[in-house]
Amino acid sequence: MITSWDRRAPPAGEGRTVRWRRVVVLTTAMAIGVAGASTATSGYAAPSERSAAAPAGLGTWQVRTQGGDEQVMRWTSERRLPVRSSRPEIVDAAGRPLGVTSIVADGRAVEVRITGPVPDVEELDVLLAGDRLDEPGVDRPAAARPGTSPSAPRARLADDPGAAGDAPVISSDYQLDALPLRGMPAPIEMVGHVVEPAPGAVSGDKPLVLFLHGRHDWCYTPKAEEDFSDTWPCAGASREVPSERGYDYLQRLLASQGYVTVSIRANGINAQDWRLPDGGAGARADLIAAHLRHWASLAGTHEVDLSRVVLVGHSRGGEGVDRFSLRPPDETNVVGQVLLAPTNFGDQRSSYVPTVTVLPYCDGDVSDLQGQRYVDAARELEPDDPALRSSVLLMGANHNYFNTEWTPGISAAPSMDDWGGRAKQYCGAKHPQRLSAAQQRDAAAVLVGGAVRLFAERDEASLPLFDGSPVTTSTLAPALTWSAALAGDRDTRYPGPALRATAGEAGTVRTCRAVMESAKTACGRGAPESTPSWPAAEQLLPEVDDLEIAWQHPGTAATLALAEPLDLRDRRLQLRVIQDPRRETARFSVRATDGAGRTADLVGAPASLATLPGSPENARRWARTVTFTAPSELGDLDLADVRSLELVTGSGKARIWLRDVSSVGTTLPAVPTHRPATIQVGSVRVPEGDGPSPGVALVPWTVTGDVGAGARFRAVVQGPRRATKIDIDVPPGTTSGTIPVRFPRNTTHEDYRVAYEVAAHTISGANVEAYLGRAIIIDDDPAPRVRARVKKARVREGGSIKVVLRLSTPVTEARYYQFSFVKAPGRGAQVGDLGAAWRKRVYLSGPETGLLSDAEFVGTLKVRRGAGVARLRIPVARDGRPEGTESVRIRVRGKGVKKTLTVRLLDR
Repeated sequence: MITSWDRRAPPAGEGRTVRWRRVVVLTTAMAIGVAGASTATSGYAAPSERSAAAPAGLGTWQVRTQGGDEQVMRWTSERRLPVRSSRPEIVDAAGRPLGVTSIVADGRAVEVRITGPVPDVEELDVLLAGDRLDEPGVDRPAAARPGTSPSAPRARLADDPGAAGDAPVISSDYQLDALPLRGMPAPIEMVGHVVEPAPGAVSGDKPLVLFLHGRHDWCYTPKAEEDFSDTWPCAGASREVPSERGYDYLQRLLASQGYVTVSIRANGINAQDWRLPDGGAGARADLIAAHLRHWASLAGTHEVDLSRVVLVGHSRGGEGVDRFSLRPPDETNVVGQVLLAPTNFGDQRSSYVPTVTVLPYCDGDVSDLQGQRYVDAARELEPDDPALRSSVLLMGANHNYFNTEWTPGISAAPSMDDWGGRAKQYCGAKHPQRLSAAQQRDAAAVLVGGAVRLFAERDEASLPLFDGSPVTTSTLAPALTWSAALAGDRDTRYPGPALRATAGEAGTVRTCRAVMESAKTACGRGAPESTPSWPAAEQLLPEVDDLEIAWQHPGTAATLALAEPLDLRDRRLQLRVIQDPRRETARFSVRATDGAGRTADLVGAPASLATLPGSPENARRWARTVTFTAPSELGDLDLADVRSLELVTGSGKARIWLRDVSSVGTTLPAVPTHRPATIQVGSVRVPEGDGPSPGVALVPWTVTGDVGAGARFRAVVQGPRRATKIDIDVPPGTTSGTIPVRFPRNTTHEDYRVAYEVAAHTISGANVEAYLGRAIIIDDDPAPRVRARVKKARVREGGSIKVVLRLSTPVTEARYYQFSFVKAPGRGAQVGDLGAAWRKRVYLSGPETGLLSDAEFVGTLKVRRGAGVARLRIPVARDGRPEGTESVRIRVRGKGVKKTLTVRLLDR
């Protein structure tokens, strides 16, 4: 997530305060372990382990050593984890994730694997949707001031897609046989809620609009103390949460306008998607495919045109929709998709599929607005792809209120406002620019309705809602939106050879990497703000450049040189620009120069980009659209031959990042129905082998379809200690290949297998569909023989119990064994019979008069790298009281040994 927190204790009766702060989200290449996949899997009885209660008493921390210097940090909740679309992270005191998180233990625990020293658990937190699960209360997003959203004059569209049509509507429901899906023990329900025009109300075949909800609770018990149940299927008095009914208001609107709609239920996936590495995106795509197969049999009865299908996905449903659109079945043509507050864990995007992504500014769940990547990451995938990709920033909207079944006061099951901020701050429930649930539904009606018209009917009257134009409608107001787009009727130039910048007398210019990183070459260096367009550099995703332009006084800040002429005849000039919230309002105008050196100032009020709501440290950075047109009195400028653009600045000290420059028309080009080839990544298991040179595991990949002129993708390999990237070229005609994964080999036995996780990301020419793979390295060396003994069978008070563990051969990696105290013969020793300092150091707790064998304790014996022996010294307390002989029985367990040792303690 992007959120961080204030560690000050809150006043009584208040929640905790959260400041927006950048936290690296390892959501793609690095976030492979969500289903419990690991980089090192224990191959023996039980690794070493230490346990401690969380500092605030919520849940339990466990530290488990896997081998070498690798540790597993696990936090187990006292109850099931909250159901959110975002993923939990284990973070340090500065808000930095420790690494790849996995959800385990039936969805009640989060763990991460780290290399190196074990961090202090008192400095760790478990963060989910901005809230620390291991701390009491609820974290509140904070702002330094109430804040307001910057506005601009907005033209009101005469044709309002949020207004109901004339057709009467009817509704129905269907339930089919449950759908078995790979990786999920229980089958998935096949339930659809249909709203469509009444028979005879609309003539001819009608487009189909399919809705898919996101990740939410799946079972609830009315009037029960524990509202929600984590069982599946729902049992006893519990009922399914009817999330599919939450878009009925949108379905009725669209049906009145002449569309057939169906909203499908995915509770079974929500209950089990923690098991799946991709968070359930593939399963949701399979569910959509199953419902559309059913609709193929209904098409004649319901007069449905399956060559005009629009998909609407909310939250994780948005990622499922996009996954399906990568390669829909032949009988279905997806003409567009609308993604409401979507996740994008796989950093995927669909070629030749017009897409509108709605980003709610006050999203308290997917708060990093990662759905922006559906626009930004697709910019160079297919150079000839004309499909419009638009993102709409909806101010004052939260994550849940798009769905009425997730909205307090009107939902059947308990629900909540996912934004937990203070009531009078921006996004708070009492802030004047925070949308009510009804206002947010009105805004959704306009945006979804407008996108459906645009995609299914090619009704370009709705295009200004999505192409960067400052517009509104009667239904949309008072909601405020900003939109920005790529492709469509655009000729776009990106920083690089096609668009170069030089500084003017008033400014400074540099090209920077569009990532979040502390390096000087990064655009996001030192920035705590949320910047959806800039992924974390640690993710190793394919990178692009932005232009950073700063100025301190009026004048020419920069000149943008175009490698090829830009044609502005009967077209607009648009710039996508990120404003620095730590500087003043960015004011600038544009002067164009043609090939003959003639110039003219373009028309449009000078750009005035004020900071988006929040303090300078936590306002979002989002690329807004700035539009200019040619003046009516043009002079001699040749609009067909624009060669450069000057940014002429106004007053104030400001900084912007220029993402791209476009010549934009007013039409929507036809989109081909074909889809590019898709790539599927597999897994492989290989023996370690011997020898000093590295081994190579070949992770397979296959191609479905024709790669045509060739393709390229990036494989990010996450090993036990670090991640690496490999760019793979796919020549024309290729149908398969491999990703080389290098690993160390030796002739010494290790007690664990190693899994290298592989995530693939599209660069060009093909879509990556099944993007996760693994290389599992199996140790094939014989295990050493192990002996355990005590040096003395009788120890007096003040002395020490000494245990020696000896291996027949030294080990090349550190090796760990468990020891614990079990029931002893005769009179058993008590907890207080062992040294207090030693007990504190190893986390041995319990009443001093309690039996050692009753203490729930597991300790560690470590054989260091290069050694063949481990020694354990346990001090015996000197209490001076005559107690007689007591017995201590120690059980040592691990690969190759299961030994019980007995020591008798004597009075001094």
